[in-house]
Amino acid sequence: MNKELEDYANILKIYVDVDRSTFDSVFLEPLLSSFIDHFEREPQTEQIKKMRSLTFSRQYIVTKLKEEHTREILKSAKYEKHPDDSDDKEAQLSSVLFNYIRDNALDKYNFKLSTMRRIPNKKNDSINELSTEQCIVGTGISSNRNMNILLQILKEKKYPFINTHFEFTKKGVEKIIISESSFFNNLNNKVGNDLLCDKNTLFKDLELNLEELYPIMISIRGGFGCIIDYDEGKRYLEQMRKQNEEDFQLWN
Repeated sequence: MNKELEDYANILKIYVDVDRSTFDSVFLEPLLSSFIDHFEREPQTEQIKKMRSLTFSRQYIVTKLKEEHTREILKSAKYEKHPDDSDDKEAQLSSVLFNYIRDNALDKYNFKLSTMRRIPNKKNDSINELSTEQCIVGTGISSNRNMNILLQILKEKKYPFINTHFEFTKKGVEKIIISESSFFNNLNNKVGNDLLCDKNTLFKDLELNLEELYPIMISIRGGFGCIIDYDEGKRYLEQMRKQNEEDFQLWN
């Protein structure tokens, strides 16, 4: 975090401690109003509700690197195997593929990748094997960084509408199996056939199984524990507005 963003975060922390009511009116009301507008753009089926919670403040890229394409990327980066050190091998492979996806997503979609996961393509595959086709999910901030700082502070202050019960461990990722019928098999990064999901995505229009897409996207959110719960957020906003109206009537 740069100095300017760090100063902004420190000011917000002081603000919420000194005058929580005004903090809520100034920062939370527009945040929750924006979230609810975002959330209610689509029919609220259980799966769509989950997906829209994920895409309020972040964007995602889901794609697949075919085996030949993976080899081309590694060859271009002068990747070298480390047969006696599997940890070093995996770290270097991850770094090379991350750099490629980051640059590729920025050039094609103006997508600023911040983190990425590789998912085994078949049950007996290892994500660090050169011969494995690489199934990729990546995420980056889609809204301004100030919003994400605000969400982190709300998490620290334990606001009731911040959902932190979705942590996804490495073991959870390993349980995700890309089957032969998976939508992943229709993706191909080399020809620009990638899946992008952000706040403008209408999931009702996607011709794929959201029950399969959701765990893939949530798998990369383990380090970003700031998802707003719709029901709790709407309830908090209604209570806030009711209190503001009562205060206004009191003074008039």
